[in-house]
Amino acid sequence: MWSDSWKEQLYDIEIKNLQAKYESMNFRLSDRLSDPKTLMQIVDEGIANPDLATNAIAEILEQLYKSDQHQTLITVDNYN
Repeated sequence: MWSDSWKEQLYDIEIKNLQAKYESMNFRLSDRLSDPKTLMQIVDEGIANPDLATNAIAEILEQLYKSDQHQTLITVDNYN
């Protein structure tokens, strides 16, 4: 169950700051990088814009999973 009841405990200025942050993050990776030709373009966009870093990683993984040309093994240290 989703609830916004936690917002009732905030001051008006805190709510305004949260709204401004939400609005600044209201975009997709494809809005910033409409037609990447290589995976490195996606990586570079994720590095240049930390707000897009998680989206960039997800997109890279999706592209690698769908690749029929190369077999791909993805490993991350200390992650299961």
